[in-house]
Amino acid sequence: MRTLLPLRRAGGLFAGSPPSLQLLPHGSRRRPRRRRPRRGRRRRCVVALARDAATSRGLGVALKNDLAQIPQLVGDFDFAINEECFEYNECADLSPFIQAGKAVLQVEYTSGNLETKAASICPQANALNFDTLIKHLDLDAPRRACR
Repeated sequence: MRTLLPLRRAGGLFAGSPPSLQLLPHGSRRRPRRRRPRRGRRRRCVVALARDAATSRGLGVALKNDLAQIPQLVGDFDFAINEECFEYNECADLSPFIQAGKAVLQVEYTSGNLETKAASICPQANALNFDTLIKHLDLDAPRRACR
């Protein structure tokens, strides 16, 4: 993790979501990548290590796709990154970040027309105060920002 942070800073980025911080699977639909999720004191130590390593380099730290731990971890992160909360009806789980005055960066994917998807998602995303992008599933360059 410490070797990744200088590269991010040198690359002109202002924040990161270290891979080791994705401690639980996204929602309950995916299997964990780890055999056992980190819990309790061990989890807090990993979070503190990542936060301290990032902030000492002038970087922010994001919690990515880890909805289950938001209530415990919202105070330790600068913002949240989420993929497809509208698709899986999970957007309410991100409200602690908004209530804490922190940003939620959110992406929804489509295999169809970006404008069609945006018409259904953007009013909801803006009402929740999310910064949302609509992207194609194949992650090509076109995107549609809701704001």
